[in-house]
Amino acid sequence: MALALNLSVVERNDSKLVTFTDTSTGWGTEGDPSYTNIESKTDISPTYALVLNITINTSTETIEFDEIDLYDLAGPFATIADLVFEIDHSNLLISGNTLYTSIDLLPDGIWDISYKVQFYNVGTWEDVDEKVFSVLIYGDIKTQVYNRLRLVPNHYSTKILNSRDIQEPLLYYTFLQSIEKSAFVARREELLEMLETLERLLLNGSNYPW
Repeated sequence: MALALNLSVVERNDSKLVTFTDTSTGWGTEGDPSYTNIESKTDISPTYALVLNITINTSTETIEFDEIDLYDLAGPFATIADLVFEIDHSNLLISGNTLYTSIDLLPDGIWDISYKVQFYNVGTWEDVDEKVFSVLIYGDIKTQVYNRLRLVPNHYSTKILNSRDIQEPLLYYTFLQSIEKSAFVARREELLEMLETLERLLLNGSNYPW
């Protein structure tokens, strides 16, 4: 098999959209399907499908969402440039129903991703190839930290150099940097605990007597 599925992931600054871009190699070579062969899973004739499964893990829960038929989301795929999949609140469904509204930010946590090509064969969808990976999504908490940081210059201009309003945002930013630097080496549980701690700090503040 020449096909090796892969995806890049970019989280938009407003934390309302995550874009998955196909970076696979081997489409349409050595007998493997081309992206031009992909059709909707509603077509039950012998055909290929491209699907995305997302499970979001937080410190308190794990949510497994409905499978996303990527042809229905972004097809047809005439060129490799068409294999770009924008996921927002409306795509995260459970039993066909969304948990979120259009004004909600996408949930922070570790997103487990399964990207598959499937083939319909005698009444069953069989996996042809699959890419499984995890990615840390943390746009909501990052936005909260940077919103606090934006206010720091105003506090400096008032000469209140030891104010909690200055020290606390700097603490949050340091914690955020620690999460970012740990993303590739820390265990899942550690990352989720760090996210939860920062969320708690942003909500309640620290106990440090600045």
